[in-house]
Amino acid sequence: MDAILDMDREAFGVTREPVLRRLAGDCPDLCWMATAAAIPNPESKSQKPEGYLFARPGANAYFIGPWVARCAETAELLLRVCLEKLAGRRVFVDVPVNHPARPMVARHGFKAQRPFTRMWLGCNDWPGNVSLTYGIADPAKG
Repeated sequence: MDAILDMDREAFGVTREPVLRRLAGDCPDLCWMATAAAIPNPESKSQKPEGYLFARPGANAYFIGPWVARCAETAELLLRVCLEKLAGRRVFVDVPVNHPARPMVARHGFKAQRPFTRMWLGCNDWPGNVSLTYGIADPAKG
């Protein structure tokens, strides 16, 4: 979990430990982490996370997020594993506007319902790294 927390801080710009621990604790069977050793690349044997994806049940559907990855290949791997687990169920994911995740999820049959744009007023001291963020838990959690 500590490695995921470090990557999450890099992606979102702040520590979200209570949120992630709660999501992981509530649905441990819907949390995945990909390490470089799990991704076909004989040159890398690192156990540092290359990505992670959490999902959770909602009132009418399952929700994917946070979904963070260093590259599209890792993001795709995590998404496929999650969707296999949730096969036959209704699933939602909120992806950033103009992000490579949008065509990726569309290939899996997702359809856009509403856009989200992250905005701030004044100085943004904790911008994070939006390129790592493929999907958010929800607008309130990130």
